[in-house]
Amino acid sequence: MSPKEPSPFNTMTLFKDHSWRVALITGLLSWSLHNTRLAFLMESAITGNSSISVLAWGILTLGLCNWLRLEINTILLRSKLPRGDLGLLFLGNLYEALVNNPANIWYDQRAKFGRFFSTNGVSLHVTGWTAESTAWLWNVERKGGAVTSWPPQIQKLTGKTALTNVNGAHHRALRRILEPAFTPKATRDYVKTIDTVMQQTFREWSERDTTISSDDLKLLTLRVFLLAAFGKELEPNTRDVLHRDFKIWTEGFGSIIPYRLPFTQFAKSMDARDRIRKTLEEVIIQFKKDNPPGSFLAETTMVGRACYGLDEEGKTMSMEELKDNLLAMIFAGHDTTSASMGTAIHFLCENHAIRQALTEEVKGFKKPLDFDELKAAPILNAFLAECWRRDPPAMFIFRKLQGSWNHEGFQLPSGLRFNISVKLAAWNEELFPQPEKFEIQRFLPKDHPLVDNPELGEAAKSVEFNSDGMKANFPIFGGARHACLGSHFAKVEMRVFVTRLLQSYCVEELSAEKMHSPINGWKTRFQLACPAS
Repeated sequence: MSPKEPSPFNTMTLFKDHSWRVALITGLLSWSLHNTRLAFLMESAITGNSSISVLAWGILTLGLCNWLRLEINTILLRSKLPRGDLGLLFLGNLYEALVNNPANIWYDQRAKFGRFFSTNGVSLHVTGWTAESTAWLWNVERKGGAVTSWPPQIQKLTGKTALTNVNGAHHRALRRILEPAFTPKATRDYVKTIDTVMQQTFREWSERDTTISSDDLKLLTLRVFLLAAFGKELEPNTRDVLHRDFKIWTEGFGSIIPYRLPFTQFAKSMDARDRIRKTLEEVIIQFKKDNPPGSFLAETTMVGRACYGLDEEGKTMSMEELKDNLLAMIFAGHDTTSASMGTAIHFLCENHAIRQALTEEVKGFKKPLDFDELKAAPILNAFLAECWRRDPPAMFIFRKLQGSWNHEGFQLPSGLRFNISVKLAAWNEELFPQPEKFEIQRFLPKDHPLVDNPELGEAAKSVEFNSDGMKANFPIFGGARHACLGSHFAKVEMRVFVTRLLQSYCVEELSAEKMHSPINGWKTRFQLACPAS
């Protein structure tokens, strides 16, 4: 069924949504003004001067006046936007998104309001999910009409100089330095490193008496990334400290109040961030001392390229930029990839026919593993694409408009936040029939013997999983100027993970819990047995 056409608010809807809010604010304002006047008269009569009570009532009155101003501005702005729910007082839709499955809110909004709609997460913004809205936003961003705009708690936790938070010339300069470390050519060089860690870790896991958890997956991905980044293993104690602090750090991503108030989770996460940055600075300094410009590791590792790479003006990254961006890159490798691994294990264990077909494919791979063969393997790549479609690790893409832009008949004002719901895009029934089902044939070549339902493959034919730029109908790795820098690395890491897992081991999932925040995926507990039957 085609989604509804987006439609503007009518006067009656706005009146229904805002009348009680305006009445509440004006009532409180009247009460505050009355008490301010009484306090002033009483203090003047007794002492001839105003006091702290008058000042307190005055501040409250000014705050209520500002609240009334914001409410009026919201009414005026909503009159120009597509329809959508206003949500709770003060919190909008934010509380539901953090406490419950955030995707459910957007499913309801999509059913009510269609292809794109307004939502209220503390501030008013518009959410789109169709390929048309996504392609439009990518085009606007390429023209300089949109900038990245993550929620404030995420901006503070990742750092003001992280690639995810900067725009314009600063973003171009940083990307020019960092991008060479993540090109397909550079990623090819990481296959041996990734493979070595995977085989060693799986062997250790298979010999353990205890179960393997998502926490072990995070430690695995951290180890893989650090080895690829620095070219050698860090001290186990350093790695374990980073792993512990990263867990505390990511817990702050869902904080409603992004201020460093004592004893709050956000404050604890910011403290963990400080410790992570201190540790990273120490290892970066040591790396530069051991690997001067022109040395092997300076030329072939992520950190070497980041430390000595030059922007258009011939400048290197500052230590602050190095720490913020290494922090962001480790987060991507530590959390989003480990969530993808949990998702892969869950669906491998749920779908025995898929696991059997995939096992047969990977057991026929060359020795040692070949980058091009991994990239071209039809079942392996269809499986991973369906994992990311079914449960994309990052559920939203955040942008803010620079200037006024027209989209589907709506003149969207400058400063408006326009978000893309990756989950809704990946569950688009027109492109992916029965999206709740796990069906790898969506991404298989149409003449592949496993394709027994041509309609599923036909619907997804315009999705090119291995293309250099992900298409707007499959925005798992973002797009435009802020497309995921490490997408090629993530793909090859997942290919090696699944390949080595199925080539030599049987995996049994013991429990699985759905996660939604800060990363979407599956929290799983499982066991490995060797050899695979």
